Amino acid sequence: MTSQSLIVDQLSPIDGPERARLLALPGTAEAALQANAETPSLLQIEVGGTASSPELRENTLRVAAWNIQQGHELDTAANILLKHQIDVALLSECDIGVWRTGFKHAPKEIAEPLGAAYAFAVEFGELYQGEDADASQAAGFHGNAVISRYPILDAKLVRLDNAADWFISPRTKRRRVGERVAVFATLLVDGKEIIAAAAHLESDSQVEGRAAQSRTLFKELEAYANGRPVVLGGDFNAGAALEGFDFRKERLFDIAQEHGFSWQECNCEGGTTRDCRKYGGIYREGAHLDWLFVKGLHAQNSAIHPSVDEAGEAISDHEMIQTEIILK
Repeated sequence: MTSQSLIVDQLSPIDGPERARLLALPGTAEAALQANAETPSLLQIEVGGTASSPELRENTLRVAAWNIQQGHELDTAANILLKHQIDVALLSECDIGVWRTGFKHAPKEIAEPLGAAYAFAVEFGELYQGEDADASQAAGFHGNAVISRYPILDAKLVRLDNAADWFISPRTKRRRVGERVAVFATLLVDGKEIIAAAAHLESDSQVEGRAAQSRTLFKELEAYANGRPVVLGGDFNAGAALEGFDFRKERLFDIAQEHGFSWQECNCEGGTTRDCRKYGGIYREGAHLDWLFVKGLHAQNSAIHPSVDEAGEAISDHEMIQTEIILK
């Protein structure tokens, strides 16, 4: 776990020769640590876009958390955010330059139509780039983003405890460098600083692995906020790999409460996943994996919105969850 990070205009690429070298490393824990240490982009946050700073609606800020399942349909995703008048989107599973999503830049392409800035942090460098990839093909990036219609003053990356194997012998047979992350951003909203954070906990883990990640997440977020109000959201994989996807067995909520965070006002009952097999979705419909948390803020009008296009076809295996933050 590390919380060191560098803000950049563009992530340092993993070019073709470096990608080939990383793929050729032995499948050992030592090699995995070496690969992470030698990949500069794992300690960088790409910040870009232009915030439009719209006038607040009735002194509220509408915030969403959404796992966009890599970002296969970015125009539709942006339209859903616009339809629900989202001011701040806390996104997970965003691709940049990955073969499966057409080598697009998900944070940038979602932020632009919203009149928003973005801060993106790499979870994984995707070393597999399709069956047709040759030696010159650079690796892609996969991670979390804070998308904000209000200016981003600062950002920080926290790499979470490694709770699964994505390098030595990954379940998918496709090697990655990195591990799960959270990205924090300081937003300037109506003259006030608010901390927005997007997190993604491990799916290929049991409760204790996610508990370790949760402890790191809330400790680091509390320190970064330093008394400023916070909204946190993401795919916490609450209940993943458990019988019945029972999120109540997770330590997440106890740990959040220990650090002064609440979730009761900013979430509602109901599942946050759906069947989206056309893009390889793996979770059963109706699991409650995604959550929002606040500290020093009150929330209202929480909702779960379907991740579907105008024809009713799924664009992600996660629904979008939203709440309204009341600014005083």
